[in-house]
Amino acid sequence: MKRTKSYIHTYTVLILGEKGLSQTELARRIGCTPPALNQILLRKTVARDLQEKIARALNFTSWEELENKAEWFSELFSSMYNRPTSAKTWEAVS
Repeated sequence: MKRTKSYIHTYTVLILGEKGLSQTELARRIGCTPPALNQILLRKTVARDLQEKIARALNFTSWEELENKAEWFSELFSSMYNRPTSAKTWEAVS
């Protein structure tokens, strides 16, 4: 697995919010329980068939594509919000 557990979980929750869906609804649609879905998204459980169903339910062609988009999102978010502030920039503001 390329990334830590939180990236795919966070990205999926954001996508669900955009679609107006809950994790409970996604779990129902793919045929599992909400706790099972959460375990998969947190990468505590590997269930390839359910991973693929999750990806398709979110309009991705595969779990790998979903993982790649989650990684891209985490890198973009990190570059936007976790960039160290240089002393020069800080001096210009104060």
